[in-house]
Amino acid sequence: MKRFNWLLLLSLLVFACSDVNTNLLHTVSNGRMLYEEHCANCHQSNGSGLAQLIPPLNRADYLVNYPQQIPCIIKFGMDSAIKVNEQVYHLKMPSNPQLTDKDIYYITQFVLYNFTDSHAIINDSEVALQLKNCGK
Repeated sequence: MKRFNWLLLLSLLVFACSDVNTNLLHTVSNGRMLYEEHCANCHQSNGSGLAQLIPPLNRADYLVNYPQQIPCIIKFGMDSAIKVNEQVYHLKMPSNPQLTDKDIYYITQFVLYNFTDSHAIINDSEVALQLKNCGK
């Protein structure tokens, strides 16, 4: 009987983990499509940025240090200078008012998952809360 319970527990754990991975893959896949449509023209498909004009996202210390600011920057843009990997960038980032909170959640997940070593995960309710509090 103990063996049966152990196997049942192990099966449930594997199923739950695979469900989490499936959801993450779905989110990242949606984020990739939105990133390509709304972000890659400037930040490049590989997140390398553009010379000294547009900051890189790939391995950007800013993303690791300030992940909570990503949704607000995506939605509302950025007028001020930003320092990324010891380089200061002054070019204004335009806003994306057409993006929904869910779109921004997908893009944020894609960026964090693909361009940082931490593979940080943020949930959609956190993104909605951050967007609600932008600039406060």
